[in-house]
Amino acid sequence: MSLWNPWHGCTKCSPGCQNCYVYRRDAEFGRDASIVKKTASFNLPVKKDRHGDYKLKPEDGTVMTCFTSDFFHPDADAWRPEAWQMMKIRPDLQFYFVTKRPERFYEGLPEDWGDGYENVHICCTCENQYQTDRRLPVFLNLPIRHKEIIHEPMLQEIHIEKYLEQYHDQIECVSYVSPAAENPGREPDSATMAGSLSPRCSALNTACRSTFIRPAAYSRKEAGSIILTGKIRKNRLENPGLTRHALRFDNWSHSTGQLCSAPTLQPFRFSG
Repeated sequence: MSLWNPWHGCTKCSPGCQNCYVYRRDAEFGRDASIVKKTASFNLPVKKDRHGDYKLKPEDGTVMTCFTSDFFHPDADAWRPEAWQMMKIRPDLQFYFVTKRPERFYEGLPEDWGDGYENVHICCTCENQYQTDRRLPVFLNLPIRHKEIIHEPMLQEIHIEKYLEQYHDQIECVSYVSPAAENPGREPDSATMAGSLSPRCSALNTACRSTFIRPAAYSRKEAGSIILTGKIRKNRLENPGLTRHALRFDNWSHSTGQLCSAPTLQPFRFSG
């Protein structure tokens, strides 16, 4: 996995931004995270080493893009066309970014975009039902080849049945991120969870992939997560993959490839 932040900084636009990790991190260094600036690594995808080879190589994995800002932030409108151009120049790389601003998709969009660049994966995040119903109707109608949905941070149970029914052939992945990632101190009350998302994928017989992202050890505040990816069918995760710093995942059985309990498929209910 590679990281490319062409610009840094963002402005809070919804409740999911309240505990933004970028703001927390910048505050530690006395920086104002609300100021959006082009970074020194802006042209990283096309940078070359002294031998004339690209520094970013396909074998380095997916290029996680603009993770300290929003790719569609209005303050980056002047830089976005060039960023798109670099993605086009590097069809050998896969670019992935998450947005809370799908309504700004067309600002600075390349004329040759068509149905989307094959190497660009865009994920829309939805932290509560209001933002889900505001963003997904826009996002799911955009000309993007690779679309994903992520429930992050989990501020409340969300229902996406109607979107899966209508757009299941377009959604490649539905992901869930535990509240601890952006909301430190707000831990789940043991294994009690509410509002299943993944079972709906199975019930609707969709082809979308599901990803579960859960902090490894809440009580000890250890860094690291376990991420399981695969297709959900009748509470079974097919073709699972394991990435990042996998410390533990209590409800997963490696021997059977089975999620040991259905609640694991559901968003956390907060305590307090």
